[in-house]
Amino acid sequence: MSSLPRQSDEPTILCTNVSPEWQLLRCECGNSFGSRGDSNGICSRCGSTRFQKVSEFGDSRQLAEAVSKANLPKELEQDISSRIRTKENINENKSSISGSFRSSIIRAMHNATNEKGILNVHSLQNQLSLIGIQEPSSEYIIGQAELEGILIRNDVDSWTWLQQSS
Repeated sequence: MSSLPRQSDEPTILCTNVSPEWQLLRCECGNSFGSRGDSNGICSRCGSTRFQKVSEFGDSRQLAEAVSKANLPKELEQDISSRIRTKENINENKSSISGSFRSSIIRAMHNATNEKGILNVHSLQNQLSLIGIQEPSSEYIIGQAELEGILIRNDVDSWTWLQQSS
């Protein structure tokens, strides 16, 4: 019968190799480059070994971003930042427009529903026309609502809401 090795009450270090430190370095020529903390840096532009340490990073991805940003001309950085902000604003506007557009379509669907709770393609098309929506078509909207389980088909040209809103 074998016995298990005796466990010590002392904590043990399982790994003594801590991840290397990554450094952002700036050469005399103006180029920024990265290097591992445990190696000598050499400028990737001019080959010089005369540089100044700018900052340190915990992983290589952070270093890569810092090198890219450090070597980006200020004019381009401003232009890119401006474009990113513009694109973000456009996306925010699209998001709010799509939400209000969807609400308009749902309102049109409710307005096109008769007193018996029946919706048809023709009545929805009339409601969409009243609010100036030409696309998507009433057939497409009803088809999507049917796929999403909002409407159930009664016959060839009529649908009923599965859940009536109060």
